[in-house]
Parts: sequence; C-alpha cells; structure tokens
Amino acid sequence: MAACRNFTDLFILRFILGMCEGSITAGFMIVNSMFYTRSEQTTRLGYWFLMNGTALIVSGFISFGSLHTHTPGFAPWQWLMIITGILTLITAVVYWWANSGFRKV
Repeated sequence: MAACRNFTDLFILRFILGMCEGSITAGFMIVNSMFYTRSEQTTRLGYWFLMNGTALIVSGFISFGSLHTHTPGFAPWQWLMIITGILTLITAVVYWWANSGFRKV
C-alpha cells in the first residue's frame, strides 16, 4: 500500500484486502474446532479476540509515532505501511522458523 499514489490504487488494494480478511474469523473458528475440544475452544477464541484488542492498542502507538515522521521520500502514512509490513514479515518468519523446529521433534 505504500506504493499507492492516488485514491483509486489505495481503494482497489483495500477492497482486495477486505475480501481476504472477511474469511479470517470463520476460518479460524473452523481450524480451532479441528484441533481443540469444545471446552478448549472457548478459551482459545477468547484469547484470540483479546489479542485483537491488544494489537489495536499497539498499532495505535505505532501509528502515532510513524505519522509524526516527516521525510522527503515518503509520506507519514507510507511509513506506517512500511513499518507494519516489516513487523508482519518478521513475525511470519519467526513463526515459520518455530513451526519448522517443532516438526523435527
């Protein structure tokens, strides 16, 4: 999204992102029901929704900091997209690495 230069580009990308994110809650509940008992599912779903709220708080702090960054190369909102994208990439690599280590056991 940081590469967008006008409203149309941003709207199209946000529309595609919304279509992809629309199935996350249902998909998570289906996967959750495949691996956990009924009593464990409620706890797991509760933690998941708790982390959604926590992520909103943390992203608020990141947004506040990045939107006060003024550089000639990028607009502040572009920095926000770059920073959150890098954090997402780092988290994905860490979880992938941790998951591949568990398969060897």
